Amino acid sequence: MRYANLFYKLSVILDEEILNYHFKYSIDFFRDSGVIYQFWREDFKTVVFIKSHLILRMDDNDVTPQLISGRELQRGLGLLGFLLPIILYLGNWLIFGDTTLQGSISGYYNTGMRDVLVGTLCSFGVGLMAYKGHGLIDNIVASLSGIFAIGTALFGTPPSNVYDPTEKITHAIFAVLFYSSLVVFSLYLFRKSDSDSVPTRKKRMRNRVYLFAGIVMFISIIAISITWILNLKILDDKAIFWFEALANFAFGISWFVKGGLVTALNDE
Repeated sequence: MRYANLFYKLSVILDEEILNYHFKYSIDFFRDSGVIYQFWREDFKTVVFIKSHLILRMDDNDVTPQLISGRELQRGLGLLGFLLPIILYLGNWLIFGDTTLQGSISGYYNTGMRDVLVGTLCSFGVGLMAYKGHGLIDNIVASLSGIFAIGTALFGTPPSNVYDPTEKITHAIFAVLFYSSLVVFSLYLFRKSDSDSVPTRKKRMRNRVYLFAGIVMFISIIAISITWILNLKILDDKAIFWFEALANFAFGISWFVKGGLVTALNDE
């Protein structure tokens, strides 16, 4: 969506005596002239839509109201993660004429695709820090994950002919923490359900996807760590790239599902 320069602030105060709830949300956003605010109540559940952007919605089980950044953010983060390895290789080939597959995704820090890599990681960081999940723990993990993503971008991998163990180790620590925090999303945060409700069939199906993606990411992190620590020369010394790409694909699929992009898994 393309937004105009006018800045609007929407303050929504909902007071439902029957449910004994009091919600107060202050939402800052840019809008174009076509935005329409729609309010309605259905079974005492108040939902606020700002055009196609869902600002206040129920969680996966339609139980607990929450303020989130929108499914568009979840889908966008998933798309960034899924396409990053592909874009880096194709961009380095088509734009700079270099067909060499780097030994890791971070290896593109020392190619013509450096700005794309750093920009994408920083976008990850900003997006994750802006992410609003189901509760406080979701927001804390998202904020930490965003910090780790930006740290990974700022402390890039030094060139192979430069011996800088401090920068190399710092980058590795941030990268491992970043990927590990993404595992937490898939294995724990995305699979949570309200304690007072029974997960729907579609929710259980989504949980299986999250579990599979989380396991793939976890195994990939272990494989990357072992390969890096032991300096293993496998898969033509490209093993870390392929393990990272696999983790990115799993991450992307997990966030596509969470963002409702896989409509077959969405609740009716």
